[in-house]
Amino acid sequence: MSKLLSKLNAIDENKNQSFSDDFKAHHEIIRKTGWLALIGNPKTKKAYLFDVIDFIFSSEINSIKELCNVSTHHLEKWKKILNEKNISPSTIRRKLSSISSLMDHLQSNDFIDHNPVKKVMRPCRKSIESKTPSLDSKQVKKLLKAPDVNTIKGKRDRAILSVFLYHALKCNELCSLKTEDLYHEEKCYYFKINGNTRKTRNIAVHPKTIFLINDYLQNSDHRNDTKGFLFRPLKNSFSKSTNKALSQYAIYNNIVKYYSKKAGIEIKGLCTHSLRVTSASNALKYHKDMTLVQTWLGHSSITTTRLYNKTKERSFSSPTYSIKY
Repeated sequence: MSKLLSKLNAIDENKNQSFSDDFKAHHEIIRKTGWLALIGNPKTKKAYLFDVIDFIFSSEINSIKELCNVSTHHLEKWKKILNEKNISPSTIRRKLSSISSLMDHLQSNDFIDHNPVKKVMRPCRKSIESKTPSLDSKQVKKLLKAPDVNTIKGKRDRAILSVFLYHALKCNELCSLKTEDLYHEEKCYYFKINGNTRKTRNIAVHPKTIFLINDYLQNSDHRNDTKGFLFRPLKNSFSKSTNKALSQYAIYNNIVKYYSKKAGIEIKGLCTHSLRVTSASNALKYHKDMTLVQTWLGHSSITTTRLYNKTKERSFSSPTYSIKY
């Protein structure tokens, strides 16, 4: 397994490195399906690719034809191997999700008539909640007030925090936002969000966020650059140009971490994803239709959406009280 991972990492680190013929052949099988090209996030692409190559190696698959003939039996056998290696249930679920993503692609392109992963029972979750910490309402208000809006940096940073906390975007989704991705239609503003698998979703923008973004743009140098990134660095030590996206590291270190400390918010494990969980949990608390929240978050499975629900069910909303005979 470790040898396979080192080979996979080498794809990005040294493209000229000589790989074994079998590894290159298996990688070529995946490439030819066109599935990898649909995954936009580099980290997600690497993780999915690793999982699929692991399965192909274990199942001794040597062609697209053999990949299309994969059955539930092959997957159950692979799952047994993973269990014998004491792979955690959450990792096994992720690996099966990776294979399922590939199989969904093959099915949608008429390579196969069904997804064999659908019939494979996945390990049960030990927790029904996300382990990522979140903020309460008082902490959210403190965090949003922390940036100094008398400066362009403060205007930008408060707008960024507002985008996180009112729209539950992933950090890479926020970083990749272009100015043109904020558009007006039918008296409402929307964000056009490009997800990890290039699935686009359009979500309504909160009025408070619109106000903050407009305030930021009106005081920036790129307010008329619709093709450029919405949130940019204010200065660049390596070049004069600031026409680039903020990095995820900068978002975490210079905004989330910095302003949390400034606001006196001390939560172990607080990260950019915590703001997404905070927003999602709040939406689930006040919005009854979980399927709409699922679409809003860009989740493929509603099971994932349920993990974000950190609110306890109110007694009067329990299904108990809806039973009638």
